[in-house]
Amino acid sequence: MSFAEQLGTFSITVRKKFFSLALTILTGSLLSGICSFFLYGYFFTSAGGGEGPPLATPWKNPFATAAFFISIAFVGAFLIFLIFKYNKIIILKIIFAFSILVTTFFFVFLFIYTIPYYILEEYTIYTYFQPRTEIIILVLALLAGLVFSIFTVISMVFKLTPQPFPQITAMLFAVLSGTFLATFLPTLGAVLVMIGLSIYDIISVFKGPIKKMAEISEERRLSNNTAPPSKNSTIEEGAAPVEPIVSEETTEEVNATTNSIQEPTATTARSVEQEEYYYAEFVELGLGDLAFFGMLFSFALIKLGVFSAIAAFIGVIIGAIFTIKLLDRVKLMPGLPLSIGLGLLLAFGVWGVLALSGYTGWGWINPNWYG
Repeated sequence: MSFAEQLGTFSITVRKKFFSLALTILTGSLLSGICSFFLYGYFFTSAGGGEGPPLATPWKNPFATAAFFISIAFVGAFLIFLIFKYNKIIILKIIFAFSILVTTFFFVFLFIYTIPYYILEEYTIYTYFQPRTEIIILVLALLAGLVFSIFTVISMVFKLTPQPFPQITAMLFAVLSGTFLATFLPTLGAVLVMIGLSIYDIISVFKGPIKKMAEISEERRLSNNTAPPSKNSTIEEGAAPVEPIVSEETTEEVNATTNSIQEPTATTARSVEQEEYYYAEFVELGLGDLAFFGMLFSFALIKLGVFSAIAAFIGVIIGAIFTIKLLDRVKLMPGLPLSIGLGLLLAFGVWGVLALSGYTGWGWINPNWYG
């Protein structure tokens, strides 16, 4: 079992075709957008205070907000690299399990709790619930958060459920992460975070922790005399290099034959061929990439308008396709820069054109840049 597999499911496997790639990103983006629409709207109702969502950080300065999140990424990646370097897998697994448990509980609880209040005020003539109803909503939100967070950890981190549950829970975790980043970051701060983490992604892959972990992983592979990973695989944002993923049966065959000093057998040859076929047909999308794709779509939807959100999605798809094409030439490729860069460019391009034309109707929003 590879290093990445030991930590859990932190990527989504999709067929390397335009339709499969677009459908996966579209599904995650739409789910994130819908969640953001309800959650963001709640904070403009009387139940939510009516002044918009609170800021994710104590600083109103967007540059300070961006610096905070980028610093977390740098420090987190460095700590992960150190733990990986000394092969303390169990420590990383515990950290990931606890972090995912807490954040998923909070995300689901807040989402389930706020939706009824938003729907009540926006789509009915009433503005408040009866006390008994409020208690029921609170209990349901607590139970939903507790059950879903535990199931996510069991499935996503410990992989104690059959496929496709690990990948489904991983996808939903990315959706929730993108939702809350888009909702609670100020407009300009969100833009700076996306740009800053895209730059960090480049540094991390070509000069930083991901490159170093890939080198260590390659050294361990050579020392164990295992088959090399294909260059057509991708690396999850902020995590360890993803090594070849094959079926459980194929993994056992490879381990059984390559860990001994014997001549290659027909079984070994077939296993390597299966790996090469797998990587020729499939690609892995890291959860960090999916979270920020959803964040960009949600951000454009609630801060700029639906037309900008559509443009952002088109930019993300074009960027993802070019990124995958570049993987045929290089071993590692950051997943964020092209997609986020093109997505932001098209989103603000459409927003700017509509603004210059004087359009102020449906589908266009003039945002509060500092809120």
